[in-house]
Amino acid sequence: MNFQALIGDFTQALGSKGRAKATIIAYKKDLEQFVEYLHNQKIQSPIEIEQKHIELFLSEIQIKYNLTLKTVSRKINSIRTFFKYLLTKKLVKENLSLKIIHPQLIPHAPRILSSLEYRAIRDAARLNIKYYTMIELILQTGIRISELSALKVKDVNFISDTKATLSISAYSSVPKRTIELNQMAVIALKEYFEKVINNKKGTEDALFFTKNGGGILIRNIRAGFEGIFKKAGIKGITVNDLRNTFIVYQLQNGVPLAKVAEVVGHQKLATTERYLKLLEKEPERLQRNVVPL
Repeated sequence: MNFQALIGDFTQALGSKGRAKATIIAYKKDLEQFVEYLHNQKIQSPIEIEQKHIELFLSEIQIKYNLTLKTVSRKINSIRTFFKYLLTKKLVKENLSLKIIHPQLIPHAPRILSSLEYRAIRDAARLNIKYYTMIELILQTGIRISELSALKVKDVNFISDTKATLSISAYSSVPKRTIELNQMAVIALKEYFEKVINNKKGTEDALFFTKNGGGILIRNIRAGFEGIFKKAGIKGITVNDLRNTFIVYQLQNGVPLAKVAEVVGHQKLATTERYLKLLEKEPERLQRNVVPL
């Protein structure tokens, strides 16, 4: 079996295990890059791969594409997971990638937007209803960009003119959860449904889609958001900073840790607790519902 066929079988196996679509796409791209390198080295079979091939590949692409350490670390994970699969199929004798050391990442403090900044972003997106709604959803729920990309029409449940819920499907190790939306999110979604969804889309269709009707990819969401950030005149931020801002804003306004963790999908309360160090002072936890931004 050739490498391309193996990558195809491997990605199918990941999908059957419930791995996130974004992870599968990233792993597939990483492995295709690795296989191209192996082809140039005249390597035709997994059993021919040596540890030095993995190390030289990582070194070569890091220099060639000026990759961040985080990206290199992800590529190591891609190769490790692939080798684990090859080992189960008895196509290699050992997982050589386990000997590759991850680069040491220096964590950066989350970027928290001021009210002036996130309002400027909201205003910059106002004329693009799709991106305006996506931005509003992250600001009002703190959902991940991968979760945003995977949303279907059926995941939005309007209960009344002022109430609605958002269902996030289970993926990888993250269980399904249902988020009760605040008024800001409900208003944005109602307008989006009236102007965009209406009766044109079925319940199984992507909530946010491209011109050809397919679901919008994560990289395209990032590119669109970056254009809006630039238009708003705000530098040095990422899509994830909208999520960070939601989390810190809720904690600042007295929403209990467990409630914030539940809404944003943190599996461990300790993950949410890390954001407490970003607060100026610890408020009383008396606010039961999510506070609109």
